[in-house]
Amino acid sequence: MPLNYDTIRSLTNAVKDKALGREALPILREERARICSVCPFKQGKRCTRCGCFINTKVALLSSECPIGKWPSSRDARVHGGQENQRAE
Repeated sequence: MPLNYDTIRSLTNAVKDKALGREALPILREERARICSVCPFKQGKRCTRCGCFINTKVALLSSECPIGKWPSSRDARVHGGQENQRAE
């Protein structure tokens, strides 16, 4: 699968999330995976749009769907709860 801008950006964010131990909450992972499971860009274990492995991508907090189908950590309702827990 060729590298494109979306793939490089996703990989950069994945490295940051892994280094900082930032993972999406289980409910968010499940919702993202459910959406990906019926997406026409899903081919096996990968997204053909961004080139990422879906199971890894849905688990990382800062991940975004390249076509905007599922919520990202920038959604305050999703991200805010986890950040508040870490701050305590």
